[in-house]
Amino acid sequence: MGFVRKLAASLATAVVLSIGVLGTAGLLGACGQPAATCGKDNCAGCCKNTTCVLNTTDTNCGKGGDACATCADTETCSDDGACIDAPPVSCAGCIDADGDCAAGTSSAGCGTDGEACVACDSKSTCKSGRCESSTCTGCLDGTTCEIGNLNTKCGVGGIACVACTGGQACIDRKCGGTTTVTCNSTNCADGCCDINDTCQRPGTSTTACGIGGAACEKCGGSATCVNHKCAASCASTCITGCCDLSGACKTSVAATCGVGAIACVACGAGEICSEGKCLNTSCSATCPGCCEGNTCKTGDENGFCGIKSGAAAPACSHCVSPQVCAAHACGVDLASTWDLVLLTGDVPAENSAHANWDGVLFTYPDAYLFAELDFGLPTYQFAYSPSDDNTVSPDWGNEVVFSKVTAAKLLGTHNYFELFDDDGTDIKDMTTPSSSGDERMGWCKVTMTQAMFNGGVQEKVCSPSNPSSVGLTWKVRFKLVPHP
Repeated sequence: MGFVRKLAASLATAVVLSIGVLGTAGLLGACGQPAATCGKDNCAGCCKNTTCVLNTTDTNCGKGGDACATCADTETCSDDGACIDAPPVSCAGCIDADGDCAAGTSSAGCGTDGEACVACDSKSTCKSGRCESSTCTGCLDGTTCEIGNLNTKCGVGGIACVACTGGQACIDRKCGGTTTVTCNSTNCADGCCDINDTCQRPGTSTTACGIGGAACEKCGGSATCVNHKCAASCASTCITGCCDLSGACKTSVAATCGVGAIACVACGAGEICSEGKCLNTSCSATCPGCCEGNTCKTGDENGFCGIKSGAAAPACSHCVSPQVCAAHACGVDLASTWDLVLLTGDVPAENSAHANWDGVLFTYPDAYLFAELDFGLPTYQFAYSPSDDNTVSPDWGNEVVFSKVTAAKLLGTHNYFELFDDDGTDIKDMTTPSSSGDERMGWCKVTMTQAMFNGGVQEKVCSPSNPSSVGLTWKVRFKLVPHP
C-alpha cells in the first residue's frame, strides 16, 4: 500500500505542476493580472503556497482554500479534503517489509491472504504460499521434522505443523473426523512410521530408516541406513579409515586399524597401527634396520637384509645364494662370475620370401645363434653356437657361449642375439657370421636384469618391432648359471 500511495503522490505532483499553470486562471484579477494570494475566497481546493490545487491527493489534501496537507502512510485523502484512515489492502499474496503486496510464491517472500511474507529456510521451498520442506515427509515444527500424525502436530509434505481444534483428529496427517492414527512413538518405539502410518521395524532398511516412532527416511543414492540414520556408504567415503561391523567409518587406530575402507581389525598387545596395518612396537617402531620377529637387525647381512623406510621397519629378507645383501636389499653379487648357457629356440619355417630356407631338398633352416656382449667400443666379446640342422625347434644342447663373465658386466652390457641359417660357409674363419654367406634370420637386443640371475630358464622373443631385420619372429631360450 505504501508503494501505491507514493506512486500516486508522484503523479499528483505532476498534476499540480500542470494545474498550477492552468489553474491560475481562477486567481487572475482584472486585465489578466494574477491575484496576490490563494485563499477561501478564490480557491475551491487547497492552497499550496500561492497556487490553488483543485484535485487533491494524499500529498496535497484539503478543500475550501485551506492549506494543502500531506497524509500519513496509513491515511488517504477523502473527497471532503480530509486525511482519514486508509481502508484495508486486498492482497492475495503476502505483504513485504515495505508494505507492498508481493506474489508470495518465492522462497525469499512466501505467504498468502495478505499475511506478512516469510523467508523459507535452505531445506524448504515455497508452495502455494507455504514453506514446505524438500526432505521432510511429515510436517515441520520450527526446523524439526515431525511425523505429522499427532493431533497437536498434524501435517504432511513438509508444511508447518498445525494443531487440530474443535474436536478434530489428525487423520492421514490432516485435521478432520474423530479417528486417530495408530503409529507413534509409544507403539513404534523400535521402528519408524511410514507415510501410511504403519510401523516399520526395525527401521534399518534404506527404504525405511528410523527409530523411536519417527518418520521413516528413505536413503538416497549410495547412502545406507546406519544406526537408524541415513549415512553415506562407508565403502565409498572412508578412504583414510576403516569400516566397522555396523558400517560406520572409523579412524585408523590400534582398536580399529585399517585404511581404504577395509574391515577394521583390532591390533594385539604390544602392536601399533601404522599405515593401516598392525605392527609389533618392540621392533618395527624403533628398529632402523629390519625385524626378525621381535629382534632388530642391522639389515646388511645375507640372512637378515632390509632397512626401515617410513614409520615402521620391515621384516628381514633372507638372501639365497647367489644373491647377497647389498645396500640393504637382496641382489646378485656384482663381482660373481656367470656362464651364459644357450638352450633351445623356435625359428620360422620359411624365409621372408615365404620360401624354404635351403631349397627343394632341405625344407627347414640349419639355425645357429651368434651372441655379442658389447662393453662399449672398441671392447666387445662375441661367440656362436653350433647349428641344429633342418628344424624349426633347434636344440643347442646347453652350449656355453660365454664363460666366467662378471654379473656387473652382464648387467651393464648391451647384449645382442643374432640368428642365422647355416649354408655351409665355415664361419669360424669369419670376423662375424654376417660377413659369411649364411642367411641372416634376424637380430634383437637382450637386456639382463637382476631377476635373471636365479638359474632359471629365460626366454627372449625377437619380433619385427624388436627389431628383426627381415621381418620374422623367433625365440631363444637361455639361462645364466654361476661359473663353477
